[in-house]
Amino acid sequence: MNDKQQPRTIRRVIIWLLVLSALGVAVWQWGDEALYYATGQHIIDSVEKEIGAEQSAGAAIASDQSQPADSGQLAAPSTDPDNLTGEDFPYPARQHVLKYRVRSGDALFALAERFDLHASTILWANDDQLHGDPNALQIGMELYILPTNGIYHFSDGQQTIGEIAALYGVQPNDILASPYNTLIEESSSVIPPYGLRIVVPGGRSDSIFIPEELQPENGEASLDDVPLQPGACDYEPYDGEPESFVDPLTTAMHTVTAEFTSWHPGLDIAASEGALVLAPTDGIISFSGEDDELGNVIIIDHGAGWTTHHAHLKNLLVECGETVEGGQRIGTVGMSGNATSAYLYFELRQNDVPVDPRPGACRHHYNITPLIEDMISPLQPNQPYRVTTDFIPNWHVGIDLAALIGTPIYAAHSGVVVYAGDQLLGLGETVIIDHGNGMTTTYAHLDNLFVDCGAQVQQGQHIGEMGNSGNSSGVHLHFEIREDNVPVDPRDYLEFSEVVEDELQTLPPTPLYMDDLE
Repeated sequence: MNDKQQPRTIRRVIIWLLVLSALGVAVWQWGDEALYYATGQHIIDSVEKEIGAEQSAGAAIASDQSQPADSGQLAAPSTDPDNLTGEDFPYPARQHVLKYRVRSGDALFALAERFDLHASTILWANDDQLHGDPNALQIGMELYILPTNGIYHFSDGQQTIGEIAALYGVQPNDILASPYNTLIEESSSVIPPYGLRIVVPGGRSDSIFIPEELQPENGEASLDDVPLQPGACDYEPYDGEPESFVDPLTTAMHTVTAEFTSWHPGLDIAASEGALVLAPTDGIISFSGEDDELGNVIIIDHGAGWTTHHAHLKNLLVECGETVEGGQRIGTVGMSGNATSAYLYFELRQNDVPVDPRPGACRHHYNITPLIEDMISPLQPNQPYRVTTDFIPNWHVGIDLAALIGTPIYAAHSGVVVYAGDQLLGLGETVIIDHGNGMTTTYAHLDNLFVDCGAQVQQGQHIGEMGNSGNSSGVHLHFEIREDNVPVDPRDYLEFSEVVEDELQTLPPTPLYMDDLE
């Protein structure tokens, strides 16, 4: 070995010694873990852990016990339907009906969202307690919570499965084959025994059988012997009939934050705390007091079956039995009851049936044809128009179609006109059509309206003409499609075949509007 090769050999020996030393340290530090993964032991342990967890969960459900709150350990989610509380969410997919005990801060719509149900399902399943009123929740009340949307039927011992199915608009097999019932071996002619509760998936109803033992006891006492609720009084019904109603917050800046629906039978109108609330028209105060849920409440009898309800007030400026004139101060906006912000909850009722308070809205009930056809464009394909602003979530809740003034506007689908007027803030002359199944279409900034509220319309019917009314900077149609009052992109339902002419005006975007009483 010459003198030049000797240093190279020494360097190689040193490098190999360092590598072997590093490997030795790695084996000493991570050898067990490397062997653990190399042999696949981690997969075996994972499977065993999952099996053990499932066995533990099954044992917990079988024993129907949970850790006591003061045991020093985190309590497991309750599997006892009678003890379920809001702290037990998220709850696994269920194949059974459970009971939920109402607690402070609960609201019907929040419960529906948590359990992934429609609010109507909770109302229908608990009609003996809630009586169709979403504001009737009380702390400690136990509610039936269905595993799916539908009806919880109480058998009267007389109707067959087929008759029950027809009552709620479903097929008998929907009830018989449902995993939520134990009727798979029965037939549609079977009469369930009295008192048996049956889940009717997808069922809908306007009336529900309530057995006598679940109905409120009326007793035999005369009306004179029934004690009045604090805030109520004996008064002479108002002798008159209202010609119109004015905005109860005329003198204050305000915004409608929740609109009238079947399950929200009034308007939530946000305003500054302490803003004056005015009588919408002449009448007599039939209630001025406090309610657990609605806080300070004033009810006015306006005659001919008309009443207005004003809730969550801060101050009550009138007393029960007092006669008031339209525009008179009756209270102030507040946060009483279960309100979390300052707003007025306002209802308009006729013969105790809530109706939409907005001018231009229908003052009566109507039947809606369910949506079964594909929608068509509100503009005919051969009409020249241009899409000037598309649907933008949370900002522009419809699509703007520019065309010449007077261009015919057609109903996108058959249904019932539920609004025809110019009292929606910024939208000018507007038509809203309800197509059933929660679907509505809105046609705004029109020049002329050819339909009235409550009118039955057919798909393709001429309902108005394009215009420039309301908060508009050019002739165009603002067109919306909503599902359960949630705006959706109209392009999800139909195509817009633009026929462009050079003279059509390009419009700036229309900002998100909010309804207002004016």
